Amino acid sequence: MQLLYANDGSSEYLSLFGTAEILKDQAKVEELWTPWAKTWFNEGKDDPTITLLKVKPQEGHYWDTKNNKMVQMAKIAVGAVTGKHLDDGVEGTMKL
Repeated sequence: MQLLYANDGSSEYLSLFGTAEILKDQAKVEELWTPWAKTWFNEGKDDPTITLLKVKPQEGHYWDTKNNKMVQMAKIAVGAVTGKHLDDGVEGTMKL
């Protein structure tokens, strides 16, 4: 399974790979429940359609461009004209 997380406002991204397990655990539903969940589960915490996914991450990749989108676009444009790589972002792989 792959999970993707993005914080578009600050151009931070994370991709995780791992194994997933389907859980039917009412105690965990109670623990995680918020009023917002009722939007999708009309019968509340006892809705029979609630299913939880437990993901055990095994590997991940992260990247952060360090700049806003305007600066990123300007660097891409300058790089395209000059042929130089101007990315000052941070990226890496995580073994979990």
